[in-house]
Amino acid sequence: MNYLFESIIVGIYSLILYIIINLITNIKNNYIKLYIVGFFKHFLSGYLNIHSYYCNYGYACYLKNDCKNGKCYSNKDYLFLESLFEGFLYLIVGFILIELPFNLKNIYIYFLIGFILHITFEWLKIHEYYCKNNCKLK
Repeated sequence: MNYLFESIIVGIYSLILYIIINLITNIKNNYIKLYIVGFFKHFLSGYLNIHSYYCNYGYACYLKNDCKNGKCYSNKDYLFLESLFEGFLYLIVGFILIELPFNLKNIYIYFLIGFILHITFEWLKIHEYYCKNNCKLK
């Protein structure tokens, strides 16, 4: 899969989580919502096996060619810690987008956060590191 396409999908996934959280909670503070969306985006991906799907078809893992038909093995404690970290990343990038001189609607902000973080992690080769350490053949 192309990493630009993946980034769009991650942006849509982030937007869907924002909409769901907006519907089921009464949280008014945008910064708290940013953190919650970032946390649950990563945490749910671990529990819904999206990480394993990424091991098989994700751009960084697919390039390595040794992760096909693999499964993502992640320590549940690390999943929680990684989710806490991703919540902070959403908070930081969201803060920057909210403080821009032009007013972006929340739907664009949440899409852009997912897109920006995914593509940045591809460029910085963090996803390759993730594949190397978490994707294993069955």
